[in-house]
Amino acid sequence: MNKRHLFYSLPVILLLIVAVAGWFATDYLGNQARQEIIGEIRASTLTLHVYVSDALSNLEGAVKALAGSPWISPALLSKGDQDIEHANITLDRYNSAIKASVTYLMDADGMTVASSEIFYTLKEAQVLIEEWRLEYNTFRPHSSLKNRPPAPEAWLH
Repeated sequence: MNKRHLFYSLPVILLLIVAVAGWFATDYLGNQARQEIIGEIRASTLTLHVYVSDALSNLEGAVKALAGSPWISPALLSKGDQDIEHANITLDRYNSAIKASVTYLMDADGMTVASSEIFYTLKEAQVLIEEWRLEYNTFRPHSSLKNRPPAPEAWLH
């Protein structure tokens, strides 16, 4: 009876040893993976931090340079056509330097005084904006319309 009891308990003991060893191995490997992931996250975070800090530093330098421009403050103070034209030209130059799509000069009330999008007359701005509005609302495909243009007559083209 004793041999039979040993014969049946030996596989159970071996199974328990394998289960406990697997549990320890899984815990060890899980901790190793966790530490590796934490290291990668820290490296990615540091890289992102350096990139964002550099971009903000460049932008801050551009803003300081613009603030020191002799054409910016007259446009803000007088809002005269000549001063705004000079500010537009200055913004256009800085716009390409900081690789921005559009640069705006706003007064203390948040109103746009000048921009790198240069319109020489109010009529020119109105015409270009109206052309864009018609294109956008008539012929340009919209994702909400399953990439079809809003105007039904445009569907025939």
